Amino acid sequence: MADQNSVSTLQWGISIAVPAVAGLCGVAVGALLNVLREKANRHREFLEKQLTDFYSPLLAIRTELKAMRDTEIKISRAADSAWKKLCQSYEGNPEGLRKVTEERREAFTRIIDYNNEYLEKECIPSYHRMIEVFRRNMWLAEPSTVAHFPFLLEFVDIWDRFLSGALPGEVIQELGHSEESLQPLYGELQKKHDELRGKLSEGT
Repeated sequence: MADQNSVSTLQWGISIAVPAVAGLCGVAVGALLNVLREKANRHREFLEKQLTDFYSPLLAIRTELKAMRDTEIKISRAADSAWKKLCQSYEGNPEGLRKVTEERREAFTRIIDYNNEYLEKECIPSYHRMIEVFRRNMWLAEPSTVAHFPFLLEFVDIWDRFLSGALPGEVIQELGHSEESLQPLYGELQKKHDELRGKLSEGT
């Protein structure tokens, strides 16, 4: 009789304990899933912020600068070709060449003046905007991107010095100053931008 009571008591205990343990496990698993879900949401929000507040703005400025630079090169080459053809058309006619040169030189010179003005008033300020994006949102940049920031600062500083008259053209040439120093940065921006878009589109 005592053994039967013990078995009954054990069964009763199990019947209560198992659902209780299962319930506690369910609560624990649910809490863990919520934590993981929140962590995933925060990670996705960070990726979105990286894309919208850092990489996309920088890449947009870079794309605009490249488009304008390509247009400038295209126009300059066309102007050079047109000027050569104009001069060739007066071959053997020195007086005619002198006259047309005087008449048309100013129109062609304006192309150079426009390019110089655009550089000072549009291009260099665009590079300054890139620096400002870095300064405001560097916490969103990957370390591999931040490593290129000093080259952008140097590139803009040299232009600022030159345009203010504090750096002779000969020194610019000696420094080998050109936008080539920023090509690794441009490549990095495009790479990270594409990676972030890929992760977000895949729901990573």
